Amino acid sequence: MSRTPRSSSFTNCEAFNFSLSLEHLEKSGILKGRECCSFAKFPVNPPKAEIAVPTVTDQEFRPRPPDVTEAQQRAIHRKACELVAKAVLGEEVTFQDSTLGDTASQTLMGCFLTLKRRGQLRGCCGVTGKAVTLLQSLEEVSVATATQDMRFPPVSPRELAYLEVTVSLLHGFRPLTSRGEDRVQEVLVGQHGLRIQLGSATGILLPNVATEMNLDAEGFLQHVCQKAQLSPDAWKDDSSRILKFHSHMIGGDFPPNLVADVATREPPLCTAGELELLVQHCYSNLQSLSSGATPSYYAPACPDAMVNGVSIQLRDIPAGTLNFSTLSLRPGVPLQSTLFQVCELGAKSLAEAGIKEAALQETQLDVTILTDPVMHGSVSDSDLRGLDTQHRACLVKEGDKSAWNYQPALSATELVNKSLQTIEISDPQVAQVFSLAVQSSHSEVAVSNFPRPQPGSSIRSPAVAGTFYPNDPDELDEVVSNFLTDPSPEKRNYSAVMVPHAGLKYSGAIAAAVFQRVNFPETIIILGPKHTRLGVNWAVAPHDAWSIPGSTLAGDPVLAKKLVDAIPDLQLDAGAHAQEHAIEMELPFLAKLAPRSRIVGMALGRGNFQRCRQFALGLSQVLQELPTPPLLVISSDMNHFARDAENRRLDDMALQAMETLHPSKLYETVMHQQITMCGLVPAVIVMETLRLLGNLTTCERTAYATSADVSGDTTRVVGYAGLTFS
Repeated sequence: MSRTPRSSSFTNCEAFNFSLSLEHLEKSGILKGRECCSFAKFPVNPPKAEIAVPTVTDQEFRPRPPDVTEAQQRAIHRKACELVAKAVLGEEVTFQDSTLGDTASQTLMGCFLTLKRRGQLRGCCGVTGKAVTLLQSLEEVSVATATQDMRFPPVSPRELAYLEVTVSLLHGFRPLTSRGEDRVQEVLVGQHGLRIQLGSATGILLPNVATEMNLDAEGFLQHVCQKAQLSPDAWKDDSSRILKFHSHMIGGDFPPNLVADVATREPPLCTAGELELLVQHCYSNLQSLSSGATPSYYAPACPDAMVNGVSIQLRDIPAGTLNFSTLSLRPGVPLQSTLFQVCELGAKSLAEAGIKEAALQETQLDVTILTDPVMHGSVSDSDLRGLDTQHRACLVKEGDKSAWNYQPALSATELVNKSLQTIEISDPQVAQVFSLAVQSSHSEVAVSNFPRPQPGSSIRSPAVAGTFYPNDPDELDEVVSNFLTDPSPEKRNYSAVMVPHAGLKYSGAIAAAVFQRVNFPETIIILGPKHTRLGVNWAVAPHDAWSIPGSTLAGDPVLAKKLVDAIPDLQLDAGAHAQEHAIEMELPFLAKLAPRSRIVGMALGRGNFQRCRQFALGLSQVLQELPTPPLLVISSDMNHFARDAENRRLDDMALQAMETLHPSKLYETVMHQQITMCGLVPAVIVMETLRLLGNLTTCERTAYATSADVSGDTTRVVGYAGLTFS
């Protein structure tokens, strides 16, 4: 058993491009006294943590770096690797050690340990805020990084040989003495790390983060604010306390002779006989559940432990082959109760398909158990060393999409490609490759889990009436009419417009300022971001009509089908639109101003610039075939949740990029400046489509505001802009 970490505050201080699912983050929780949120390229909101606020003493400000020789550095690195190996193997970690000599008792005010695999982050935890000895801090951060970094599965013994291990000894803590924007002058990129504290919120980033992410001093300050879940400009707040510090980094590969002593393949969880008993147990339960008999919840002669996945496969049934499975990379699931839940799911699905209990007599049932997850990096840069296809399955995961395959006859690369053929990933730099140890009663297993398109009803019902806008038809009509204040605006033919989609009281004035200037054509195509996890990633609505209180607008399912045929990865899916508000928020104005127009709505999730260009190419080809050009509507809010002045600054940067008429400039600006413009993908697609059609010659701002203009609260705002394109 490893020793319980002390009360020092643990922190993750490295940026990364992988996140476990939102569902996992919501369920995992965070241990008291630890800051386990991270800055990510595509950030998610982790659960709130109770954060221990350390007291910074004069000793923390000492400028002297740790006094260690070359030989001592090698000893420190080796000791860290030994501690990681012990933690991974579940062996006891103790403070008694003679290999570090006098350095073991040196007092530190901060220590971090970072694990990477071919440059990709595998884990990073640290301790700050109280004086601890070098040996104590090494023990705490090694155990935490290897087993308790909640962003990743625990490190497997199989990974040790491929890890790069870096120990960072923090020193020279100094507060920034300047005020406001002048603080940026005190930060030297590549030399200083940063730690911010404002109220109970804290965040820390090591010096190398700024250089690896190509940040300037201001960008580094913004990132450490985001790390603390603060507004990006919180560093300008004089009440925020910012420390800069240096880091003495000791890095290198995991020592080969240490790896040689580690068993890289654990004994199987079940014997062959126990696995067969589990198969019989599940088959009996499936029959009982299908016939209404009482099932058996537990197989007493079989093991029960935490595993990372289970699957039940049914073969030779009228529906063909069916798989029912569950997957949890962290924290895992209990084997036997999860198998029972999967049997319940299988019985329910069979009943819905009309498959009776009698048809199960000839059914072949197989059980597969997954354990020991190993991370192999992103799809774009995976490291497949150690992926033994004889004993391991390959998993590819992106958000709520996953596919795993076990086929011993294939090579590791072939197995990855097999999984990639099953799901369409949005970004190879974000999608991750894992392998898991397999025990299966069948020679080959293939399981996929991804949203399936839903046909939906003929009329799409409103999802946010009564919350984002009034549910009463008369009240809604009055509110919309009050926004349309220009009695006789000059109407023009525009190729595209951009309008916001927040609650009507916040966004209505901006949307009205744009829409009342438009001479609407017979077809309007609205492209908005996908705010929910429902449905496929890129979805065009299949509905015949759109309903809001008091009005129904016609859809265009024929055009929607043409778009699906022409645009890669776009699918007809009502599920993605069921709770989405980005298209719906434009309908009250269109019902008033363009009641005879047909509406095509697209909800678009994640996509990189190249995929946006491919989308635009297909869209432009469809538009060229239409008898009259449609109006393209970008439904997008601007930056989210900065202070009003900072939000306006960031929004202006994005709007200036749009005014250059270069979609790539917009994409690069928003991504580099971390501007949280939710409709970036729709905006890039529309601009690129217009460019391909030769219809992108002007971009004019019609209106701009922030939520502070309505609420009066300038501390946390959202920006709204209205644009016209011609």
